[in-house]
Amino acid sequence: TRFSGIRPCDLRKNGPARSFTDVHKEVAELIKNKILVGHSILKDLKVLRLSHPRRFIRDTSRYRPFRDLFSGRIPSLKALTQKVLGVNVQIGEHDSVEDARATMRLYTSVKRVWESSKKHRVKTSKQIKNINLEEKGVLNIKDEYESGLQESTSCSIPHSRSTTTGSTNNSSIITTNVNCFVQKSKRWDSQRHCRCSKNRVKFFNRRRKQYK
Repeated sequence: TRFSGIRPCDLRKNGPARSFTDVHKEVAELIKNKILVGHSILKDLKVLRLSHPRRFIRDTSRYRPFRDLFSGRIPSLKALTQKVLGVNVQIGEHDSVEDARATMRLYTSVKRVWESSKKHRVKTSKQIKNINLEEKGVLNIKDEYESGLQESTSCSIPHSRSTTTGSTNNSSIITTNVNCFVQKSKRWDSQRHCRCSKNRVKFFNRRRKQYK
């Protein structure tokens, strides 16, 4: 019970326990084409005799920024939850529901950065830190001309921004100067059927003349 949280009464013939076949089938259906979050999740999949695409697995025990907090070692769920969330888990007998909730909270605390690293194939801890800073302080707006619009309006926070901090009624006030600009759409190249910069259009025109 201390390790599994399962009592003898749970395994009796007419008890709440279900057959392995039923559980195996239901879990396989639940996780199909889903992102699977867990801590040392490969062990759980091995016990259930299941496999899952690696691109859909988010294992908090293998996440590099979490491991960096423990000098590269694979942390236990208890130590990781205490370090990152400041919450104590696994006090007393084992509770699988508590473990699942703690793991999900760890994932959601870094979800945006983690998924960004997957999307952009970030490999180094330095790049992950840069993405984390962007998530916190930079407003990124996708250029609307890519959606077929003629003009787009976007805002950017320059590197040399001035920030003023003051206090009023024990509350902190932060003001940041943000420069907004209107970005013109790129020219439409009728030959290539795409948008190109002015210099690129000239380059293609020169090349076409050479081969005529």
